[in-house]
Amino acid sequence: MGDKMNDRFYIYKCFFQEEPYFHLTMTQKFFLSLLYSLSDEDGYLPMQQKQLGEMIGLTKVGIGIRLSYLYKTGIVTIDNNKVIKVTRPHNREFIPLNEEFVYGKYQDLSEGAKIFYTYYRYIQLLKKADYLKIKGTEIGKPLNLNVRTIQKYYIELENVGLLIKSKDLGMNKLQFLEI
Repeated sequence: MGDKMNDRFYIYKCFFQEEPYFHLTMTQKFFLSLLYSLSDEDGYLPMQQKQLGEMIGLTKVGIGIRLSYLYKTGIVTIDNNKVIKVTRPHNREFIPLNEEFVYGKYQDLSEGAKIFYTYYRYIQLLKKADYLKIKGTEIGKPLNLNVRTIQKYYIELENVGLLIKSKDLGMNKLQFLEI
């Protein structure tokens, strides 16, 4: 659905389908999405870690914490000059990530709420539907989330006006509103 030339930020679909991406935390998925989006075609990030931190509102320690696990999995490497390089997945289909989540109106939402909204808004648009009807037990599966975490994201998104949630015959009726 996305066109890399017009979508500055994006999430690869493989984050919801294959290892090692599927089991990353939502924070790791969001951070990795930013690294992929900002890196060049060879996977090199054209900025210092400090610049990245300033851009997305993280300290050097915050950047280091997020990089450490990705480094251990081999998704990210860091050379002697502290240049970050990401290994791109084979499947490069992606979902656009609204830049309002990175440094705009919705930047203060949790990383998980941002990914949750992005994924399900994409599904809603794909189905050309005004809303999604999903069983409560099915909502978390593609994102590897539990019910308590999903409820937290519902509240965050409802509070900022990005989600209208209701029930319909025992199903969750979710309307992800346009940014």
